[in-house]
Amino acid sequence: MKMNSEKMFPTNSLGTTVRVLIPDFDKGRGNARNILAVLISVTEDGLYRLGTSEGILKQLYERSQFTLCPENLLRIEDIPDHEIPLRSVAIAQSSGSGQGFIKCMCETKCQNIKCLCVKKVMKCNSKCHSSMLRQVV
Repeated sequence: MKMNSEKMFPTNSLGTTVRVLIPDFDKGRGNARNILAVLISVTEDGLYRLGTSEGILKQLYERSQFTLCPENLLRIEDIPDHEIPLRSVAIAQSSGSGQGFIKCMCETKCQNIKCLCVKKVMKCNSKCHSSMLRQVV
């Protein structure tokens, strides 16, 4: 099984440009489906560290989580040294403002002022909020 996986997803050299799929939760409707990144390093476990034009992605990726680009569009030298989550890269490279929702862990269904989404006057999801946005008094 491991040999089949290695045949389907061979190891790559550093500096290769790849495409990383953006999860649907992290992107808006009109935004791109993936981002361009470059292979920066490989761990001893076979996980890849990727960098984008906005910074180095915080998460490590398996070979099956990205696809190779036929041309090298990014260089390792052009990558900033700070770490950044994939969602921030997706928002920075989008034409809009990203998904527009925030993740809320509120157990009171956003009824009090302590809730983050109520403070920011934003919708966290349709389970907590109706179609009309509530105003905080």
